[in-house]
Amino acid sequence: MNCWVVGEGPDSAYIFRTSNGGVTWVEQVALPGSSLMDVQMLNVNEGWAVGGELLPNTFNALFLHTTDGGKTWVNTNTIANAYPNSISVSSAGRAYSTAFLRNGLSAILAYK
Repeated sequence: MNCWVVGEGPDSAYIFRTSNGGVTWVEQVALPGSSLMDVQMLNVNEGWAVGGELLPNTFNALFLHTTDGGKTWVNTNTIANAYPNSISVSSAGRAYSTAFLRNGLSAILAYK
């Protein structure tokens, strides 16, 4: 059984996976200049991670998607001035995220 986590270092965000109860962790992706807040898998192959690109005076939401069990993660959608903080995967090709907006409001973002 796999377990997925997101984490951050001084200048990059990471997705890690373990398949042995946390004895070892394998880095799946590193994103310089970014932050990741949550990851959720729909099944063994498909999942999403959300976070943001940290830019001077703003941020852009990132939706990363995998369909090959985390071997590759593709930035499927960048949304200006939004920063997602969680994700809920409802079905294949469909995920939702709560997000902070630059103007101080909140929103629900959808990946379809």
